[in-house]
Amino acid sequence: MSTITKASFAIAGVAALAGVAVLALQCGPSNTTPAPNPAPIAQTPPKPEPPAPAKPEAPKLVVTEGYEVVNTFPHDASSYTQGLVLDGGRFIESQGQYGESSLRFVEVETGRVLKKLPLESRYFAEGCAVLKGLVYQLTWQQHVVFVYDARDLSSVGSFPLEGEGWGITTDGTSLIVSDGTDTLRVLDPTTHAVTKKLPVRVQGRALYQLNELEWIEGEVWANVWHTDRIARIDPKTGEVARFLDLTGLLPAHERRDHESVLNGIAYDPAKKRIFVTGKNWPRLFEIRVKR
Repeated sequence: MSTITKASFAIAGVAALAGVAVLALQCGPSNTTPAPNPAPIAQTPPKPEPPAPAKPEAPKLVVTEGYEVVNTFPHDASSYTQGLVLDGGRFIESQGQYGESSLRFVEVETGRVLKKLPLESRYFAEGCAVLKGLVYQLTWQQHVVFVYDARDLSSVGSFPLEGEGWGITTDGTSLIVSDGTDTLRVLDPTTHAVTKKLPVRVQGRALYQLNELEWIEGEVWANVWHTDRIARIDPKTGEVARFLDLTGLLPAHERRDHESVLNGIAYDPAKKRIFVTGKNWPRLFEIRVKR
């Protein structure tokens, strides 16, 4: 055997011994402490889902009421009725049109004009109301309200009014005025200042053309111009919950022209009587609401 061969065997032997040692180390018992398991990570519980937004309330249904005629009375067909109120057992009626405007006492049963107070021709009279012995009469675009003694229609004075005047009524404390828009104005009768503006809404929509007004059992009743409807308005919210439909009360062929519309509401709180008429109508009606 050559020297190289001996060396090769020597090297191989050393390598074999080294392999056995390594194997013994791998297979023998280990003194190494195993790594501990990692601590669990704290998890924040999921936040609860926010409550679903409340569904908006469905708009309240607007009830349309009918009517029945209780009585019929004569009415001056030459009167372009702009305001009507019952006071002292007689009507106080405001008549419009330039050159024809007046304030008058009218007998209920006969329609006879008991007293007539003409206005100057430059004034176009509108609605009227009685509060604490005084009659308040609006003018259309002249920005003035005339005040009279309800006993004899003698003049007491006047005061300015911003905007147009259409209809007027009272809750017994304040004056409530319409101007053809969708908003009623509440006036202090002493200072004449506007203390409140009340937008009128029907299921959220504005109601325009509010004309002659009357306070009836805690509501403002308003003629809606060029219609046969009366809106019943909640004075606290301005919401219209009911309409009174007076279609057919005075047939079209008995009306002078397209301006001969329903206008004029009066109420007798003592006997719960409701009176209505219109511009240049030949009759005035006592009606009852049919629910």
